[in-house]
Amino acid sequence: MGNRDNRDIGRPKLNLILKTALSLGAGIIWFIFLILWLYFLAEGFSVYRNLAIIFLSVLVLGIVNAVVWIPFGIIGRK
Repeated sequence: MGNRDNRDIGRPKLNLILKTALSLGAGIIWFIFLILWLYFLAEGFSVYRNLAIIFLSVLVLGIVNAVVWIPFGIIGRK
C-alpha cells in the first residue's frame, strides 16, 4: 500500500507539467500563426477583417486553455 501512495504523488505534478506544456505550445503555435497571417495573408483583407481574425484566434486559444485548465481547477477543489 505504501508503494501505491508514492506513485500517486507524482501524477498531479506530471499532469501540471503536461498542462503547462500544452498551454505553452498552444501559445507558441498561436504566435507563429499570427506572424504568418500578418506576413502572408493580411494584405488581402481589410483592417476590420484582420482584427476579427486575430480576435477569433485569441478566442480559440482561450478555449484551448480553458479546456485544459478548468478540469484541473475542478479536481483540485475536491
